[in-house]
Amino acid sequence: MTKITFIGARSLGFTSELVRDILTFPLLGDATISLMDINAERLEFSKRVVEKLFKAGNRPAKVEATQRAVKNSSMIEYEEGMVALLQIEFVRTSQLSQDIQKIIDQVDQLAFDGLGAEENTNEWSSSDWMVLGRVEEELVTQLCLLSREIRVGDVPVVIGGVGGVATHPAWQGHGLASTLMRAAAQFMRTDMNVPFGLLICAQKTQPFYARLGWQTVAEELWFTEHEQRRTMQTPVMVIPLSDQNWPEGEIDLCGLPW
Repeated sequence: MTKITFIGARSLGFTSELVRDILTFPLLGDATISLMDINAERLEFSKRVVEKLFKAGNRPAKVEATQRAVKNSSMIEYEEGMVALLQIEFVRTSQLSQDIQKIIDQVDQLAFDGLGAEENTNEWSSSDWMVLGRVEEELVTQLCLLSREIRVGDVPVVIGGVGGVATHPAWQGHGLASTLMRAAAQFMRTDMNVPFGLLICAQKTQPFYARLGWQTVAEELWFTEHEQRRTMQTPVMVIPLSDQNWPEGEIDLCGLPW
């Protein structure tokens, strides 16, 4: 069965006209139309329009809608004189298939296995988005994003939280995580529309994030777990995504860390 994917399906005029053309071909009458866009409201509206077109044309074609965004691909050098195309995709965590989630867990385990870190018994927050980097369809690097209103002193601040930055060991040292972090910063700025990104990290990784424009603003923070307010001693870094200034004061994540 043929599957036709529309990336940026919020363009209703283009999508509906092209679907009408597709329905004129008998061989495509039972195709699956896959709509992808970051805007959930427009995506659902496009899905309903396409379904009406199928019904009006008496076609058995199917339509599926996925809220995701595919950003521009980037060329990376992984060996001397050898380059590869890194495709970066933003996917709603709630729309990840079980198979993809298993691969994400495997990359995470391989990336952090054997680092000798002390066992951390904290509970971690779920994410809103997964940022996935693939080379020739293979998942090689990833991170997660969430949006949350935290407090800095007495000031409420909406931030984009970054966590779970991991690269498959076979692909480490080639700039993949740096490329993914830059794409995530742009996504937080333009699509999530938050004034700051925030992450917590180990001291040994601070220089990596600093090279990408992240700034250390604290060495501890507060969070809430099981309705209890707790503190964590860890570097806290932010990246400005607007003209706002980071406020002074104690950082409270107002929920679980990530």
